[in-house]
Amino acid sequence: MRNLENRKILIVDDVPTNITVLTEILMSDYKMVCATNGSDALKLAASSSPDLILLDIMMPGMDGYEVCRQLKSDDRTQKIPVIFLTAKKKRRMRLKDLNSVQWTIFQNPSVPSY
Repeated sequence: MRNLENRKILIVDDVPTNITVLTEILMSDYKMVCATNGSDALKLAASSSPDLILLDIMMPGMDGYEVCRQLKSDDRTQKIPVIFLTAKKKRRMRLKDLNSVQWTIFQNPSVPSY
């Protein structure tokens, strides 16, 4: 595990505003790496070795579930913890075939609550 000042978080979201909000919240304590699609996320996860991945579920092309499945099947990235973020307000979500994967889901902080 790295020293606190060297910890790195990979944020993956197709909405730039969401990335900006999360980066502003976390940048004083962590180094940030960002991707706006699943393909770039997989490359960055393998090359930058983040300590944590904040992953949007709903993205065009490769969704967060598929990104997570590929991360967990790659020896280089399988041990990186993943926290799913979503704009959906439903508390129960279908989690597809993630039975063997440790995961957590949070509502995206940039989504207003009414």
